[in-house]
Amino acid sequence: MRWFPPTDPSRPKPRLRTNAAASVLKLDMSSTYHVYWRHMNKHTSLLFAVTKAGAVVSRRFSAHGLSFADFMIMHHLADAPEGKLRRVDLAEKMGLTPSGITRLILPLEKIGIIERLDDDSDARARFSALTKAGKNLLKDATATLEERAEEMFEHASEKNISAATELLLNIK
Repeated sequence: MRWFPPTDPSRPKPRLRTNAAASVLKLDMSSTYHVYWRHMNKHTSLLFAVTKAGAVVSRRFSAHGLSFADFMIMHHLADAPEGKLRRVDLAEKMGLTPSGITRLILPLEKIGIIERLDDDSDARARFSALTKAGKNLLKDATATLEERAEEMFEHASEKNISAATELLLNIK
């Protein structure tokens, strides 16, 4: 197949087909994403939207040197009984595997936001807890989140926010 620059007048016009994969292959790159998005099922579209929202929120936390996942970890630790959680419990709350949560926690431990605690009753178990610096950072980041969330959802009704929250919290 011969390649044509996007501005070449002799370039063949894209042809749409009913098959989504075929239409993606026949379109130029600027419109591929839009056609692909249109043919996705509604569940996949929702997951894409959730991922985009997470990226937007993470970008807003960059002033604190955190990602939204870092903030969620810190929030779960602060909210835990006695201010500490076993890593497997934290992983479950975050929807991650134990090794996935460990990869997220290690950088936070290195910079002194989270500390590792041993379990007196089980030598294999490890707890994670916020340090004093971590608690202070969480306080500042929470204020930022609340301020930004107001801006992000200023056009959404309370009913829509409640419905979306309910839907997302029930994902298994």
